[in-house]
Amino acid sequence: MSVIKSSDFFVRTVTDTTVTKTDKVLLVDATAAPRTITLPLASSVPGTKVEIKKIDSSANQANINVTGGDLINGSVQKILKYQFSSIILESLGGTAWGIVGSPLATTALSGTVYMNQTGFNKFVGTTPGEGGNWYSTIAAANPTSGDRILVVNGYTLSATETWAFNEVTMMFIPGQWLTFTTAITRLLYITGSTNRIYDMRIRGNISATITNGVEVSGTDNHLYGLAIEAANAGLTIINAVHLPGSRNVAIGNRYVISGAITNKSNSSLGTDSITNISGEIRAGSVLGAVYN
Repeated sequence: MSVIKSSDFFVRTVTDTTVTKTDKVLLVDATAAPRTITLPLASSVPGTKVEIKKIDSSANQANINVTGGDLINGSVQKILKYQFSSIILESLGGTAWGIVGSPLATTALSGTVYMNQTGFNKFVGTTPGEGGNWYSTIAAANPTSGDRILVVNGYTLSATETWAFNEVTMMFIPGQWLTFTTAITRLLYITGSTNRIYDMRIRGNISATITNGVEVSGTDNHLYGLAIEAANAGLTIINAVHLPGSRNVAIGNRYVISGAITNKSNSSLGTDSITNISGEIRAGSVLGAVYN
């Protein structure tokens, strides 16, 4: 018969403290001042796993520091900045602590978005650094096969934004936008294979001609729920979707622009590729449509 002990659920509310072997969850209150949570030597507590969560809404940080020459995924410190930001750490023995999860909270475009990280191993946002594998841009995240990336805040697309990674799943938090400010050939160009991209939104306000809104020249890529919104009447998109690759799918995509779209899709659709944006293009319409 298994016995559930109280130590299996040991939760402490703390200010400054050192993690012990029996700790399961530390709730850090930094209301009065910045706090320091010190990890013991990883070699002294092999296998110990602890979640550290900042529970107050102040601007004070909760700093998580190592002891001796230990590192947390290669760093000597991790910082929790926002209310309910948290990180789950595990002693890997030797001199290493590993990040095994990072349920997160981050300031969004409006208000605060709270999102559990379950299933994601990398995060892209405008304020990288708090609890987890955070990166300022998708390129900086260096997507590799098997990554599941959550994009929390958007950023400005560079000229000819090209994503050449393979077997990556990427999800954008609803309401977040990637923006473009210069005339580019494509708003999005995917050359990799077997990628899955969900709920991406692109917004801009320029007078220019864009050849392809989205171009996918790789193989077996799926793009669902793309929205492109542009306010400038001088913007023209020649081909809303261009899929010259093979077995690519672009479904449920919406374009709301004040200018013009010449073609819903390019005539050179690749082998076994599918695009469906019928009824979802509103060229010359009033900006500000609500996407459901």
